[in-house]
Amino acid sequence: MLRTWETDEVIRHLIEGDQDEIGEVIDEAGDAAPEALRQWVRQGNAPKSLYDAVMRFTRNPDRSFDAVDWEEVTDEILRVQIFGEHHLM
Repeated sequence: MLRTWETDEVIRHLIEGDQDEIGEVIDEAGDAAPEALRQWVRQGNAPKSLYDAVMRFTRNPDRSFDAVDWEEVTDEILRVQIFGEHHLM
């Protein structure tokens, strides 16, 4: 999957969010972390700024996160938690 602006927006806003809470979601899910993180965001747990950024460009809120590469989001968040740096375009 090509890296989309939606993926970058999710990464950017989650990096600015509560890393303890996000890390807990990822740790508890293990190998299913990308799907768990996707569900966590879809359930309304992410920072409000994320929803504002993504929703303003969609006409169908139910599909607003379909273009997000959740494996890339998870990898980037783990990279930030481990190394303290990220690789946004």
